[in-house]
Amino acid sequence: RVEQTETCLMITGILTIKGIAKEVSFPFELNGPVADPWGKERIGVQATLTINRQEYGLNYSQLLEGGGLIIGNDVNIELNLEAVKK
Repeated sequence: RVEQTETCLMITGILTIKGIAKEVSFPFELNGPVADPWGKERIGVQATLTINRQEYGLNYSQLLEGGGLIIGNDVNIELNLEAVKK
């Protein structure tokens, strides 16, 4: 679903990874509309979200000699979408 909050637009849906489904919300920016070279109207959407991979059962981990992790827990998801009006 798409909704307007006090500060931004939000896309909310179900993200499923390895059989684990969670509702997530992406704040997003709407760009356009603009006319393309073929006379069609286009809009663009940009959205980003950070999730913790361990919440979706992605638990692989290995420590480096200095004590840090080889793989961090944060995963950045970025959406760049474009729609064309018929």
